Amino acid sequence: MNLRYILAVLVLLMVVPGQASAYYGVSLDILYDVSQVCPCDIISADDIQLQVTNYGTKTDTVMLSMELPDGWSGFIMPEVTLASGESSLVDSAWLTPPCSTEPGTYTVKFRAESAMSGKVSEKDVTLDIMRCHDVGFSGEDYAATCHAQPKTLSVDITNRGKVRETFRISSYPEWTIATPGEVTLEPWETRTISLTATPPADMLGRQEITLAAESDSSYAAAEKKLTLDIEQCYLFLAKLAPQEDTVCFGNSADYYLTIDNLGTKADTYRIVTPAWVSSEKSTLTIPSKGRAVVKLTATPVERGSRDISVYVTSVNNPTSIITATSSLSAVDCTAVAVSMSPAERTVCRGESTDFTVRVENTGTVVTSYTLDSTMGRLDREKLVLSPGESQNVVLSVKSGKEGMYPVTVDATAGDVSDRDSATLVVRKCHDAVMDVKPEAGTYCTGDRQAFEVYVKNTGDFEDSYVLDYGSGTREFYLQPGDSIKLNIEMSVDYPWGTENRMVFELSSRKGVHLERTVTLNVSEKDVCHAARLFTADGAAEKRIDTVVGYGLPVELVLRNMGTRPDTYNLSVNGPEWVHLSTRSVDLSPLEEERFYLYISPPFGAEYKDYEVTVLADSGSSLAGVRIDTSVLEEIPENETEQSMGLFSGGFSGMFSAAAYNTEVVLVGMLALFTIILVVLRFLVFR
Repeated sequence: MNLRYILAVLVLLMVVPGQASAYYGVSLDILYDVSQVCPCDIISADDIQLQVTNYGTKTDTVMLSMELPDGWSGFIMPEVTLASGESSLVDSAWLTPPCSTEPGTYTVKFRAESAMSGKVSEKDVTLDIMRCHDVGFSGEDYAATCHAQPKTLSVDITNRGKVRETFRISSYPEWTIATPGEVTLEPWETRTISLTATPPADMLGRQEITLAAESDSSYAAAEKKLTLDIEQCYLFLAKLAPQEDTVCFGNSADYYLTIDNLGTKADTYRIVTPAWVSSEKSTLTIPSKGRAVVKLTATPVERGSRDISVYVTSVNNPTSIITATSSLSAVDCTAVAVSMSPAERTVCRGESTDFTVRVENTGTVVTSYTLDSTMGRLDREKLVLSPGESQNVVLSVKSGKEGMYPVTVDATAGDVSDRDSATLVVRKCHDAVMDVKPEAGTYCTGDRQAFEVYVKNTGDFEDSYVLDYGSGTREFYLQPGDSIKLNIEMSVDYPWGTENRMVFELSSRKGVHLERTVTLNVSEKDVCHAARLFTADGAAEKRIDTVVGYGLPVELVLRNMGTRPDTYNLSVNGPEWVHLSTRSVDLSPLEEERFYLYISPPFGAEYKDYEVTVLADSGSSLAGVRIDTSVLEEIPENETEQSMGLFSGGFSGMFSAAAYNTEVVLVGMLALFTIILVVLRFLVFR
């Protein structure tokens, strides 16, 4: 028991002295103090370099904080744990003064507190907020402009701060506008602002203009006062004299326009007149305080009184317009009288005649008259007559169809006119009738057609006629009431398959002109000329077997399928031992003719197939038939009777066909003899 107590006392003695000697303490030091900053700058831990040291004898946790001016933002790491005697830089801290912070001196307090003992170490950092945001204007302060005219001034704006900023540009009064309304400038960058002033029309004298710039993100702002002197540069008066006048209608009157330049500068004036008023000048320039007179000439276009309004406009101040007025009365001083002779004239149709037209100036002034007629042609269409003067004009008229026609002549000077009329009687003195038969028909190219043309003189006088029908003419003479019939034969030479018109034109020395048209329909070629060639049994192709030494007639048929008669030339293409019974055939439409093709291969002919073609050619149509012929060495036994029957049938046909010509008869006899020999050979040696 005593030993236990002794050990407990020793342990207590060892522990108590250690507890009594423990110590906790911290210090906060500023190793680098940034003193001058700009609003909106971010001040980091690297900029201030706060160092925390644990002066205690044990490991301690140091709690960190800072106090910022109102509106500032910032952050510092909340704590750091240090061993006894250890120092450490605060590596996570920052603070930022607002962009709107006014220049001045500001204090930021940093605080370090021991977690174990609660001891505190504080340090103040003084920051000098500089004027890092500034802007200014430079340029002209005074400008002059003319009354009611816009004026543009140029002013430079410079960013005098240390950061890139955007500035809003404004101006006052409301009749000014700054362009652009917003600029973004780098530090010490300069841009030009256009300030356009458009003073009200009634504003004169010196006017003050304010130009302002304000930053979107800081306190930077600037103003500039400018003076605009508005002068009465362009002021004038315009007057037209005389105030009224009277003139004869058709004549002109002179007016004088006086312009006084009352402005402080030279000006150019534009003069605009009505269409019936001319000005010797359309524009003119007058110096300051000067005067000019311009002559105007008014030529009325209608009778009565009319106002004259002349517009004078300042070129340099287009809104300044003066209307100078006067008036002009136009009265009738012009008159005219027209008469025609004779009052009536009778002519034959197609003849020409003349009327005499008398024109007299019955007015009081020299006048130019324009003449016009409803028929014919005047030898003059313009007359200038003095008061009381008259002249004659000839009107030539060529008659047309029979009837009664009024002929009127007008003489006009402006709105003043007169007219007179005469009557032209046109008789049907020369006329004719014509008829052509047939009026239409259907033909083939190459046909000939006879036309009967009937002409009768139905006029009052004899006449000579010419009939033109394209390929020729006929001339003849007829007394009144006489007639003639002409027979004209023509060849139809138009293309196949067309509709054609031929004109018969009758004209006479006295002006008769008649036309008659006939229609010629030309059929297609294969309608007019067509043929068909075939065998007696109606085939267009046929195959025949034969042997050497035998003769074989083949009956063929040629039919004219067209609408016109034709002559057909017959030909055969094949070996030399094939022949035709005839070489030419004449056929009417739908008529047919029978003839023969003789096939007689001699001894020595090759045993093979031969192609034989018979053609019928009229020059307008072509037809053919094909006979494929096989020459055999001998006819098989089972075909002997058939072959003999074919030959016997061929005999009668051959002899009947031989009647056409002697040459064919001789060929037939030779073929018959050859057949007899072949038959005997077959009977003896089989």
